[in-house]
Amino acid sequence: NWKNDYIKNTENAIFKLTEDGFEKIETYDKLNLGDPKTLQKFLDYGYSNYKTDEYDLILYDHGNATQGAIVDDFKDDMLSLAEFEKALDDSEFSSDNKLEIVLFRTCLNSTIEVASVFDDYADYLVASEEITWGSGLTDVLSFLNNIKYEDDAITFGKMFIDSYDEQMDTISYFNGYELGSTYAITDLSKVKEIIDELGNFVKGIDLDKDYAKVARVRGNLFQFASDSTNEIDTVDLYNLIKGLSNYSDYDGNKLLDLINEAVVYNWSNLGTNGLSIYFPYKGSVLTKTQLINVYDEIDFNSNYHSFIKEFNKKKTTSSSKAFDSMLVDTEIKTNSDGYEASLKLNDDQINTYSDSIYIVFAKSKDREGKYQPIYSSDNTILDEDGTLHTDIGNHCIIATDEDGEVTFVNVYDRNINGRVVTRGFGVVNNWNIADVSDWETKAVTLYFDTSSDDVKVGAIASLGDDENPEGTVLDLKDYGILDITISDYYITDSSGNYNDNWEGDGSVYMFEISLDENTHDLNGEGVFKKVKLEDQDYEYYVLFKVFDVYGNSTYSELMKIEN
Repeated sequence: NWKNDYIKNTENAIFKLTEDGFEKIETYDKLNLGDPKTLQKFLDYGYSNYKTDEYDLILYDHGNATQGAIVDDFKDDMLSLAEFEKALDDSEFSSDNKLEIVLFRTCLNSTIEVASVFDDYADYLVASEEITWGSGLTDVLSFLNNIKYEDDAITFGKMFIDSYDEQMDTISYFNGYELGSTYAITDLSKVKEIIDELGNFVKGIDLDKDYAKVARVRGNLFQFASDSTNEIDTVDLYNLIKGLSNYSDYDGNKLLDLINEAVVYNWSNLGTNGLSIYFPYKGSVLTKTQLINVYDEIDFNSNYHSFIKEFNKKKTTSSSKAFDSMLVDTEIKTNSDGYEASLKLNDDQINTYSDSIYIVFAKSKDREGKYQPIYSSDNTILDEDGTLHTDIGNHCIIATDEDGEVTFVNVYDRNINGRVVTRGFGVVNNWNIADVSDWETKAVTLYFDTSSDDVKVGAIASLGDDENPEGTVLDLKDYGILDITISDYYITDSSGNYNDNWEGDGSVYMFEISLDENTHDLNGEGVFKKVKLEDQDYEYYVLFKVFDVYGNSTYSELMKIEN
C-alpha cells in the first residue's frame, strides 16, 4: 500500500516530477521489478523521450551487496548482478553511450563486484558499503532541486552524500551521536585494473601454508550489515588487502594505490575506504554457496573466484580439536581501571585462534542458578606469549522505570576500526492507546550514547519487518512504551557444575519504560545510567567466548569478579 493517492499498487507507472508535483505520463500493467526487461524498458523510455547531455540513474529500494538490489514485493524477486548487466546491455546505454552516474540509495551495494558490472555502462558509481539508514522524517533526494547544469558527476555525488549526512543528523536523537554510515563515489574506469591486480595478489597466497593466518585476518575485519545479520560476508577491500599483504608473494601496494585512485570521494565513520568485496566466512553454508556462484554469472577475475572457493572449502571441511573442551587456565585480578581477566592458550590453540569476546554476568538473586548477561565486548587481545586478556570495563548500564524499579541492560560494546558502538535490544509498542486496531510492536536495536554517566539513546532502529525494514530509524513519538529485553541463563547446574549448553537454557523478560511526550530523554535524566559494578549489590562473573579459524567456538570457565 502506498501512502498517497497517485501511486497505486495495481499498476506500474512512470511519473514526471514538476514544480506542481508528480505527473503520471505512462501506465503499464503490473510488472516485475526483479525482471531485467522492466529496468531496460525504463532506461530506454528516458533515453528516447528526454534528450540531454548526461543521464543519471538512481536506484532506490533494498540492496543486498553481491546478490543485487531492487526487490519486487509481489514476486519476491530481486535484480541480480547478471540481470542488471543484461538490462543495461539490452538498453540504449553502452560503452559508447554511458550513463554518467549510477546511484544506489540502497544498502551494501558499493562492492567491487557491483562496480565490475556497471563499469561498461556508467562513468561513476555512488553507493554505500554499509546498510543505509532511513526515516519518514527526511527526504534525501531533495538535493536534486539544487543541481545546476554545469555541475559534474562528482559534485552531483557529493551533493547527494551531503543530503544523506543531513538526514543522519536529523534522525539521531542526540547531537554528536553517529550511526555507522558510509557512502563513496567510485570512478568506474579504474575498476578493471583493480580486479586484474586483485587476481594477481590472491594468486600469490598459499592457502595450504597460510590458511589460518588468512582466516584470522578475515575473521577480525569489520563485516558490513553485522548489526542485523552475518550472511552478507562483505568487508572493506582496502583493509582486506592491507591485512593480507604479509601472506602474498605479490606486492599489494599497487592494488592499494589503485583503490585509492578509483574512490574519488569517501564518506565514512567506520574506518572504511569506499569499496567492499565478498569474502565467505560467517554466512550459512547455503548462502555462501549461492554467493560464490554469483561469480559464475558475471565477468569477474577467475583467480579471485578460485581463491574464495578454496578458502571456503578449507574452512568447511577442515577441523581442529584445539578448542574441543572448556578453557580453564584463567585468572582475574584488579587493576587501576577495574578488573582484568586473562586466559592462557596452548600452542595448538594459539595457531588456530581467530577472535574472542568476553561476557560479564550478574548472578540472579531471585532465580537460583541463573546468571544475567549485563555487558559483553570484543575488546580482547592475544599477547605474543599466548595469553588472551582484557580490561573489564568497570561499569554497567542500569535502567530505572517510573516506579523506581531498576534492572541491568544487556549491552554489547563493539570496536569498529577504533570506533566503539554500544548496543542493546528491546521492543517499542503503542499498546497504551485506546484504539486496539492501531496497536503495533517493533523489535528494535538501541544505540546508546555512553559519553556521560547519564546514558542517552542515540537512536532506535527497527530489526526489520514489512513496514520498517532493517536500517529504519524509528521516531519514538510514535510509540508509548519501550520494553528492554532481559535474559538470564542456567550457566551452572544444581550442583554448581558448568553447563556447556547454557546459551540454549535461558529465559527472556521485558522491563517496561513509559515514554513521555518529549521522548528524547526517555522520561528524564537517570532512566539509563552508567554505574560501577560495585555500586550494585550483586555477585559478578566473567567468561571468554573464543572462536577458532574454522568457525567453531568454546567458552572459558566462569570466573568470579571479587568486588
